[in-house]
Formats: sequence, C-alpha cells, structure tokens
Amino acid sequence: MWPKLTKVRALISPAIKDQFIERYGSKCIEPHSAEWLSATIHIPQSQISFRHLAGFGTELKIVAPLSYVEEFQRYVAEILNHYR
Repeated sequence: MWPKLTKVRALISPAIKDQFIERYGSKCIEPHSAEWLSATIHIPQSQISFRHLAGFGTELKIVAPLSYVEEFQRYVAEILNHYR
C-alpha cells in the first residue's frame, strides 16, 4: 500500500536545484525570483518526509499547502525543543 501523497510547493535555493531534479525531475522546478526557484513535488505528509525536507536546512522554504507548512513547523519546533 502506497502512502497518500500531498502536492507541496516550496521555494528552493539554486544550490539544491540538482538534488531536486535528481529526486523529482526537472519538470517540478520553475523560476521564481533571482534568489529562489519554485518546486512543486508530491510527497507524503509524514515524519519521514519532514526529516528529508529538513535536511535541506535554509536552502528550502515550504510555502503550500498551509496544512503541510503548519505540520512541518511543529516538527521543526520539536527539534528545537530538544536543545532548550
């Protein structure tokens, strides 16, 4: 059984463009601004996916859908709480 995928839009740094192309294909990336590219990917809304995306650090910003952004923020907050 395959997990349900969520359509996620993120802004990514050109520094990780090649990693996104390798994993999700070149069609997922579009120009956004001088500093960012827009990437649309289909990924599960799960701890495993959050861990994967968090690995990109400040080179990635999830912008939609709001439910995914909020759950990802909670995941990152849990990480920060381990160091307080």
